[in-house]
Amino acid sequence: MVQLGEKIRSKRKERGYSSLRRFAQACSMSPSFLSDIELGKSKPSIDTLAIIAANLDVPASDLLDDGNPPSSPSPEGGPKEKPRPIMKDRHKRKVVA
Repeated sequence: MVQLGEKIRSKRKERGYSSLRRFAQACSMSPSFLSDIELGKSKPSIDTLAIIAANLDVPASDLLDDGNPPSSPSPEGGPKEKPRPIMKDRHKRKVVA
């Protein structure tokens, strides 16, 4: 699975931004911050991701998409609970007062 930072770096280079410094300037961000995002050391906020995506001329969803289809929920709408064990002899308990 390709990580977000790897996708950003790949798209940046595809768009002709071989220099991280030039791309950081276009995004009004520091080169070290963008480097940390590309290396997976920092996670961008939604606003930061939107700025990066706009400067790469791609939808932010393209950067977040991991290529796998979204998992579908179970037909019942959620995870199944484990059945509770049946307590045999439950009716034979003595009540102590």
